[in-house]
Amino acid sequence: MLEATVFNNWCYGTSTKNLDENALNIGVFNPEGVEILQESNNIDLTIVYILASDKVRLLRQLNREENPDCNEIVRRFGADKKDFRQERIDAINPDYKILNNGDKTINLLAQEFATAYAIG
Repeated sequence: MLEATVFNNWCYGTSTKNLDENALNIGVFNPEGVEILQESNNIDLTIVYILASDKVRLLRQLNREENPDCNEIVRRFGADKKDFRQERIDAINPDYKILNNGDKTINLLAQEFATAYAIG
């Protein structure tokens, strides 16, 4: 197991079996997960931090579901504020930072990034 965490009694993690040595592997992690991955000598890690304004993030969460749970959205927003505070981001020292206040999906961002930086 490369990294793992427990949140609300659910276990999340990344196994080495999930990685393909012949491909660009993309994962979405919180800073705690990145810190764990940084300790591994078995992977070549490039950290890309994707930023969006608070307004955009809240609107995206509201628009994901037909009947969003607003209490859960507020709770997650607060948890993200804590997890992604600036000193935490500075500690993981991202290789790249991308601002995405538009409607690009993670797949499109990854594709554009890989093309722009000749990765993969």
